Amino acid sequence: MRLNVAKSFFVAAAAFSSVLTAPAAAQPRLDLVGHPPDTLSRVTGLSYDGRAASGWIDPFHSGSSVTPGFRWERDVGRVDFPVESPAYGISGNSAVVVGTSVISSKTQGYRRLANGTIQGLGVLGGYDTGGASATNFDGSVVVGTCGVADSPINEPFRWTPSTGIRKLTGSPGGYGQANGVSDDGNIVVGTIDPGSVLNPRRAFVWTEANRFTYLTDAIGEIDGPGAWAVSGNGRFVVGEGGQSDAGGLFTGATLWDNGVPLGLGRLPGSSFTRALDVSDDGSVVIGPADNASNSFIWTPGLGMVKARTYLENNGVVFPSDLPFMTLTCVSGDGLSFGGTLGSNTDSIGFVVTIPEPGSVMLLVSLLGLSHRRYRSR
Repeated sequence: MRLNVAKSFFVAAAAFSSVLTAPAAAQPRLDLVGHPPDTLSRVTGLSYDGRAASGWIDPFHSGSSVTPGFRWERDVGRVDFPVESPAYGISGNSAVVVGTSVISSKTQGYRRLANGTIQGLGVLGGYDTGGASATNFDGSVVVGTCGVADSPINEPFRWTPSTGIRKLTGSPGGYGQANGVSDDGNIVVGTIDPGSVLNPRRAFVWTEANRFTYLTDAIGEIDGPGAWAVSGNGRFVVGEGGQSDAGGLFTGATLWDNGVPLGLGRLPGSSFTRALDVSDDGSVVIGPADNASNSFIWTPGLGMVKARTYLENNGVVFPSDLPFMTLTCVSGDGLSFGGTLGSNTDSIGFVVTIPEPGSVMLLVSLLGLSHRRYRSR
């Protein structure tokens, strides 16, 4: 009996040691992506594991109007693109960055490939401009929006190397934008005002087979919700829609699980929330509350909490001279977060990665197991 007790203790101790000495996952990590002098930087997208990010340089202080995009990679740094090219998304495998640029005298969406080549995606017929907002896991499918100059009319598009740029089949026209795409490229989500910009907008999920499916919000309304991102497997969609609490009706962050809406609520004192991104398993959602510098993180266990509080409780130490935080993205694995840290004089893109919660739970479980075996004997 004593041998069994001793054995269970040493098994737990060995596991304890492995957890303490595990690389990467054991400590939180904060990376500031930096920016050129007299500019600001914004992080807009993350790869699945959070090791790479997309973003753009804001020329706010420099007097320039050029906003180059960039690709950032952990332990490598930031690579700025040489032209007007704000980047809005990055593939899950980190190889492809997408955004908007002026190519052949026309503003259009682009793909920046792993070798640095920037490929223009073109513009839908009858439209003047275009821009790419998101790409799938390997960067082979891009979604975005084409528009008409000096007009509110827009059309969501999907691009592949074989088809080129195509509007989404069955589009009702009006004002529409494609904001997210699943890992396989077959599910597109976004927002559209069907038929007329005077009609209420709707959140949509699109597939070639089913065309446009409109999502109802937590109070059963189809008019008003918006969709901004989709999980890699296509199961979870996030955005905002009507919901209610003790304070009454409000527009709040919403998570759709296979089309079923869940209102995520609002932070104490806030009047509005919007979900901008979601992890692949739907367990982490991020977005703004009232304004961009008041961001939230939502999990099923905690509900909605302030982003800075959540990250600090997970061991992250932020620079004291950058008190404002804007979250714009979460990695597919739910462990990395991207956005902007700022003050009254500076804003700088950041990526933060927290430890895997399962490591701590494994340690607690093993120690508890050892204790129970000892007590039972």
